Amino acid sequence: MFRGLISSVALIAVAGVAATFYVYGEVEPCKVLAKEYEMRGEDGNGILEALGISTEKLYRLETSQYSSGECTEMLFTSWRQRLNI
Repeated sequence: MFRGLISSVALIAVAGVAATFYVYGEVEPCKVLAKEYEMRGEDGNGILEALGISTEKLYRLETSQYSSGECTEMLFTSWRQRLNI
């Protein structure tokens, strides 16, 4: 029974990493967070995009100052906001 529980947890973790890679093309939390912010586009960066400035690079610059743990926490917060939990 214990082996089945560990296998289930490992399978869920692998599926979560695979789904994250499929959606964002990254698994590093700060890069995923930058892509999440870009996908949400809540800052209204249409002017920057019209000028040919990559908003993802700006978000990567912003998220590069955080640790992986902070990025992971902020990513889960963003997902919860998206789901309104």
